Amino acid sequence: SKGTSLARYYWALSRIGARAPFHGTVDKVVPRATAEKWIGALMHDKWPDPERAGYAVSQIARKTDDRPRDIGEELRAAIIDKLSPYKWSGHYIKYIKEAVPLEWEDEKEVFGESLPVGLYIEN
Repeated sequence: SKGTSLARYYWALSRIGARAPFHGTVDKVVPRATAEKWIGALMHDKWPDPERAGYAVSQIARKTDDRPRDIGEELRAAIIDKLSPYKWSGHYIKYIKEAVPLEWEDEKEVFGESLPVGLYIEN
């Protein structure tokens, strides 16, 4: 269905564009300009599934306190404005405003309820 296709698209884009990768080194993230372009495209699309779209945007815009990776403040403010009306958006906005270490909730979003034996996220 279209909703399932969009959910997969949002999830894949959130992983490819993530400012804080779950796997690999930070020098492999997409360039800031590319991330900002993708966010711009997402921001101008209709969001038939706002929470999944908001998740994707929050991961691509996630603050890292690493200037070359972080998106511009004007775009960050626009994203926060777009997400603010949604009741579920609080933790997504937190990722955009503050450099928050990757947590168990982030792991669940990427890998499911539990990680395979021997796989863990280093902090």
